[in-house]
Amino acid sequence: MKIRIQKSIKDGKYCVNVITEDFSQDKEVQGMIKYGEPEVNVGGTYGDNGAVDPDPLISYTMPDNIELLKTSFNEKTSGFTMVFDTRDYNDAEKRADEWADTIASRIEVAILALRAKMDSFTEEKVYNI
Repeated sequence: MKIRIQKSIKDGKYCVNVITEDFSQDKEVQGMIKYGEPEVNVGGTYGDNGAVDPDPLISYTMPDNIELLKTSFNEKTSGFTMVFDTRDYNDAEKRADEWADTIASRIEVAILALRAKMDSFTEEKVYNI
């Protein structure tokens, strides 16, 4: 699996797309089919308490917003988008960077947890009588 971060700026708005792509069929897709799509909080705390980064650019909190990592098994990618407007935040660029890094880290944690799940339940038993 890959995580791709795309950033752009237009009209004072810093737009960030964090995209997941190239899911492995045997581990990730099959894991999602068995256990459900991993949840990622695209809100919450960023910076000091929310990111894995020990030296955050900034610290802020957004309302929790739980999203599913991959919403369609027919799609090869999924992703999350956030826009930070300079009219709302004088540090919009730093917020966008911190958001992107934190979301990528949260996706990684969710995928590693999914990969670690072992299916010891699925089997077929045949009884001859």
